[in-house]
Amino acid sequence: MNDPERRPRTLTRQVVIAGVLLGLLQAGTFALLIGAVQASDRANREVNQILGAVEAVSDLERLVVDAQSGERGFVISGQERFLAQAEAAEQQIPRQEQIIRDGLLDGDERRIFEPLSREIGSYITDWLERVNLAARRSPAAGRRLVGTGEGVRRFDVIRAQFAAIRRGLAVDADRSEATARAAVRRAVVIGAAGIFLAALLFSLYTAYVTRSVVVPVRRVAATARRLAGGERTARVRGAEGARGEIGAMARSFNQMAHSLEQSHDELEAQQRELTGYAEELEVQRGELERTVGELEAEKARTEMISVFGEAVTAETAFAPLAHLILHGVGDALRCDAGALYVRDARRDGDLALAMARGLDAVELPEILRPGDGLAGRAVVELRPVVGSPGAGTVRTLTGPVPFAQELHVPLMQGGEVFGVLSLGRLAAVPFEQGDLMLASHLADQSSVALSKAVVMRELRRRESITRAVLDATPDAIAVLDDTDHPVLANEPMRLSLALLRERPVPEVDGGIVRDEIQDPRTGRLFTRYVARLDERDVGLHGRLVVLSDVTAEREAERMKDEFFALVSHELRTPLTSIVGYLELLHDEADGKGGDPETEQRRRFLGIIDRNARRLLRLVGDLLFVAQVEAGKLGLEEGDVELEAVAREAVEAAAPRAAAGGVEIALEAEPVPPLRGDRDRLAQALDNLVSNAIKFTPDGGRVSVRLRTEANHAVIEVADTGIGIPQADLQRLFQRFFRTKRATSAAIPGVGLGLTIAQAIVHGHDGLISVTSEESRGTTFRIDLPLHRAVEVTA
Repeated sequence: MNDPERRPRTLTRQVVIAGVLLGLLQAGTFALLIGAVQASDRANREVNQILGAVEAVSDLERLVVDAQSGERGFVISGQERFLAQAEAAEQQIPRQEQIIRDGLLDGDERRIFEPLSREIGSYITDWLERVNLAARRSPAAGRRLVGTGEGVRRFDVIRAQFAAIRRGLAVDADRSEATARAAVRRAVVIGAAGIFLAALLFSLYTAYVTRSVVVPVRRVAATARRLAGGERTARVRGAEGARGEIGAMARSFNQMAHSLEQSHDELEAQQRELTGYAEELEVQRGELERTVGELEAEKARTEMISVFGEAVTAETAFAPLAHLILHGVGDALRCDAGALYVRDARRDGDLALAMARGLDAVELPEILRPGDGLAGRAVVELRPVVGSPGAGTVRTLTGPVPFAQELHVPLMQGGEVFGVLSLGRLAAVPFEQGDLMLASHLADQSSVALSKAVVMRELRRRESITRAVLDATPDAIAVLDDTDHPVLANEPMRLSLALLRERPVPEVDGGIVRDEIQDPRTGRLFTRYVARLDERDVGLHGRLVVLSDVTAEREAERMKDEFFALVSHELRTPLTSIVGYLELLHDEADGKGGDPETEQRRRFLGIIDRNARRLLRLVGDLLFVAQVEAGKLGLEEGDVELEAVAREAVEAAAPRAAAGGVEIALEAEPVPPLRGDRDRLAQALDNLVSNAIKFTPDGGRVSVRLRTEANHAVIEVADTGIGIPQADLQRLFQRFFRTKRATSAAIPGVGLGLTIAQAIVHGHDGLISVTSEESRGTTFRIDLPLHRAVEVTA
C-alpha cells in the first residue's frame, strides 16, 4: 500500500533535484563570468579615462605652444592677428586645466600637474604679458626681451613637466590594460569549464528524462492517436508495470479508453434515432432564418435611412457634414473607400475635392471635369454609374490597390449637379439594384443639406474676410442705419461710437461729405468721410462713416513750422551776425601789422570763422532737409552746363585734396545742357566730392567723370578710399546716418550730405546709386534724364 504512494514522489523529487543542480551550476558559471567581465570593463574604463587624460594634456600643451608662438609672432611681425591667436589660447588654458584635473586618475599625476599649472600661469602672467606690454610700447624692446632666452628656458621647463605627466599616464595605462587582459583570460577559462560541466550534466539529465518520462508519454500519445483514429480497442502497452506518475497516468488512460468504448456504443444507437428529427428541424430553421434575415435587413435599412436623414439635417457645418455623408453612405453600401466632390465658389464653381476616405487625397484630382472618367460621366448623364470589375487602380493610404467595383452617384440640387459621391469596393461584390436605389435615396437626402452647408460656408468665409479686413484697418469704419444705429462696426469704430453720438453724422442724400471733428475727451482730431448706402435687394439703407486719426499729422506740421522758425531765428540769425563781426575783427587784425601777438589773434579768428561758417552750413542743410520732407523743395530752373559745374567742383575741392595728399581729376565728355537748378546740382556734386576726399587716405585718388549714356547724363564720383560695408549701403542715404568706420576714424560730418544730394537728384527726376568694396573704394553715380535737355541756339 505504501509503494504506489512513494513512487510518484520519487520521480518528481529526482527530476526537481537534477534541474536544481543544473540551474545552480549555470548560475555559478554566469556569476563568475559576470565578475570577470565587470573586472575587464573596469580596467577598460580606466584605460579610456587615462587616454582621455593624455589627449587633454596634449591639448593643454598645444594651447601653451599657440600662446607662445602667437606672442613671438606679434613681437617679430607686429601683426595683431598673432596677438589674437595668443589671447584666444590663453583664454582656453584655464578651462582645459579644469578638464585635466577632472580626468586624472590618481594623486601622483595631480601632484605633478599642480606645479605645472602654476608654472603655466606664471609663464603667461610674468613672461608673455610682460613681452606683450613691452612690444606694444616698443617693438624693439619686445624683441630684445625675447632675445634674452628667458622665455625659451621657462617653456622648456613646462615641456619637461608635460613629458613627466605623459609618462605617468602611460604607466597607468599599461597597468590597467594588463589587468583587463588578465580578467578576459579568467573569464574565458571559467566560461569553458562551466560550458563543459553544464553540457555533461544536461546530457545525463536528458537521458534520464527520456527514459523515465518521454518514452512512457510517447506510448500514451500513440495510443491516444489510435483511439482518435477510431481504434476503440487500443490500450497503452506496459502500463501495469510502469512506475511513478507516468505509470499511474497510463493505467488511468486505459480505464478511460474502456469507458469510452462502452459509451460510444450507446451513443451510436441514440444518434441514429435523432438524425431523422434533426434533418426535419434543419429544413424548417433555414426557412425561418431567411425570413427573419430579410425582415431584419429591411428594418435596419429603414432605421439607417431615418437616422442618416436626421443626422444630415441636424448638421450645418460643411466639414462635419461632408464627413458624415461620405462615411455614412459608404458604410451603408459596404464600400471600402470613396471621395466626395462638391461645387466650390472659390474654384469658380467647379467640382472640387472636399473629402476622401481610405484614399490618398494627393493622388486624387483636385477638380472633377464633366466627362472625366466614370465620375465625370455621372455628372453628364445625371444618374448613378457603376464601374465593371477591375475598373481601375487607385492609391489608398496603404498603397496602390485595384478596385473591383466602383459606384459614382451625382448629388442633384435644383435640376443641376451639385456634387458627386464616388465609392469603391475592394472585394468582387457587384452593386445590386437595391444598392443603387439606396444610394440614390441617400444622395437626395444629402444634396439638400450639403447645398445649405456650402452656402453657409461661403457666407461665413466672406463674413470672416470682411471682418478681418475691417478689424485690421487702422481707420474706424461703420455702417449706420437711418436711426444712427450701427449695423456694422470694426474694432477701431467700436471704440469711437461715443464720439459719433456727440458729433452727429450729417445726412447725405447723394455724393460724399468730408469734414474734420475733434474728440473733446482726448483732444484727438479725425477726418470724417460720410457716404450714402442704399442696397434695396438686402434692405440696407443708411450711411457709411470712416474716421481717420490725423492728430499726429497735424502735430507734425505744427512742430515743423516751429522748427523752421526756431532754426531761422534762433540759430541762423545769430550765426550770420557772428560771421559778420568776425570779418570786422579779421580786417582789424590785418591792419595791425605782423607781430607775433597779432598773428596769433589772426589765427584764432580764422579758426572761429571756419567753425562759425561750418555751423551756418549745417543750419542750412537742416533747413534744406526739413523743406524736402515738407514737400517744399523749390528749384530755380535754367540751362545748366554740367561740365562747368563739375569743373568748378573739382577746382573748389583741389586745395582740400592737396592738403590730405589726395589726387583729384576730372574726366569730362561733351554733355548737352540740362534744364535744372545749377546751384542745387553744384551742391549735390560738392557733397559727393567732399565725402570722397574725406574717406580717401593719403596717396589715394578721386575721379569725377561726366559722360552721356542712352538718354541720360551720367556723373560719377569714384575714390580709392576705405570703402563702405555692404550692410551699411541700404541705410547710406538716411539722414544723420554714418557708418561705423567713419565714426571710429573720427571723420567729421553729421550724415546729411548724401540725404541732400539724393533729394536734389530726385528733384531733377534723376537717380543716385552707389557701389563700394571695402578697402578698395566707392563710386557714386548720378543719372539725370536728357528729356530735360534744351536745344542750344548758335
